Amino acid sequence: KEEWHHIRAATGTKVHRRNEEGYMVTLIIKERLIGLNEYINACRRNRYFSNELKQATEAKITAYIKEQLDGVHIHEPVRLSFRWYEENRKRDIDNIAMAKKFILDALVKSGVLVDDGMRWVKGFTDEFFLDREFPRVEVDIEGVGKNEG
Repeated sequence: KEEWHHIRAATGTKVHRRNEEGYMVTLIIKERLIGLNEYINACRRNRYFSNELKQATEAKITAYIKEQLDGVHIHEPVRLSFRWYEENRKRDIDNIAMAKKFILDALVKSGVLVDDGMRWVKGFTDEFFLDREFPRVEVDIEGVGKNEG
């Protein structure tokens, strides 16, 4: 029997449960995140400043996690799909996608994911889009079944 549950639709988050395959949650970070160039410049400026920038970015992401995924704890390996919506085409895609490190760290610290190592994160994909009015990051987190070791 296939079940579909939509939870917290008002916040833009969908939680689905499917057969034995596990489930999928979607996190929407409703703003543009820092990129690699910004982070490198912060590191060059001062190592303490770069740590503050990382912590501030993770705090923003954590607020979205608490708003949308409160009570969600995934205890199985996952695959993640990142959709990056930028307000213009100025940043290179590798510069943009670097922020996934901060997203993964925040998901682990919030208890949504057990860990972000290879045992628990089996892979990810990135897609890039233009949305001048609503830059954001959408992250699908899909459980892929039992951990193989």
